[in-house]
Amino acid sequence: MTAVVPSTSNSPVGAPPSQSTSRKPSISLKARTMTTRSAPRPSPTSASGSKRSSNATSSNASHRSKRQKVDGAASADLSMLQCASYALEMLSHGGLRSHVISALVTDDTIRLLYYDRSIIIVSRPVNFLEDPSRFVAMLHAIANLTLPQLGYADVIKPAPLLDNPRQTTDLFDGLELTLSDGTRLVLGSTIFHQHGIIGRGTCVVRARRVEKGKYSGDDDAWDGPLIVKLSWPAKSRISENSIIEKARNAADYDEHRWVLKHLPKVLHADDRHVNSLSRALIDRMGDQYKERVLRIMIQKELPPITEQTATVDLAQSFREIFKCMYSHSISFCNDS
Repeated sequence: MTAVVPSTSNSPVGAPPSQSTSRKPSISLKARTMTTRSAPRPSPTSASGSKRSSNATSSNASHRSKRQKVDGAASADLSMLQCASYALEMLSHGGLRSHVISALVTDDTIRLLYYDRSIIIVSRPVNFLEDPSRFVAMLHAIANLTLPQLGYADVIKPAPLLDNPRQTTDLFDGLELTLSDGTRLVLGSTIFHQHGIIGRGTCVVRARRVEKGKYSGDDDAWDGPLIVKLSWPAKSRISENSIIEKARNAADYDEHRWVLKHLPKVLHADDRHVNSLSRALIDRMGDQYKERVLRIMIQKELPPITEQTATVDLAQSFREIFKCMYSHSISFCNDS
């Protein structure tokens, strides 16, 4: 469970350490003094005055009821927003996560919340006082979930768990990534990690090879600094590797061969199918749910164009950039 936020408390459970939860309630209680005085004489207008007073009291009670309903709805929306902010941080800075499961406690009810790269699902409330058996069954089921079922992609180890926190500012630094052919990489610093819930959640990390695999033994490019790109695109989306391969094949002849040095060379690419939801639930949602895969791509780290300091070299780079952009016969090109 990543966050439990009781909406009836000023200190939400599971709040990040950076958030202060010591704020005092903003409700002030003022004592009222009562004075007594002799009752006035009845007057001819006392009946109509009493009627106006009764109508005013009824109107005030109606306004108070409406205001309480509005305040209750606003409080519920804020609690859901707070839970979503926790899920955002977990998916963006909690390692390689496919989804996050959390809960929202309001008075004597609890709702399960599910967030992945395609959808957010909120369960019906369960009253744990009136239905304790269902509440206990729910806790037992969650406690027995495996790490992949909790949202941790098992390609990177060890998973960053609370019982063994990593004392580093970069969560991926020092973790191991095992590819489908057996190649083992040790990850380094994070170059980019997309901040968001819905979307591909692209993450780019530096790496180095520590163990050769079935297909990575003979290429010298594996011996240098590497770049690992991890993302969660839609299952139906054409892979970036396929686009790069098509561009390289189109450029590998005659006068267009110069384009090849501007196209990255993909050393390894594969898709991992991570089942976030049950097939029955996915089929029930139909087109509302977009199935995603974990796409892994390994490339040789290329120097940035900012390292071109000589005028002649920089001019040549810009010239070839424009040639790539405006070439009619080469549809795909990407400057390094």
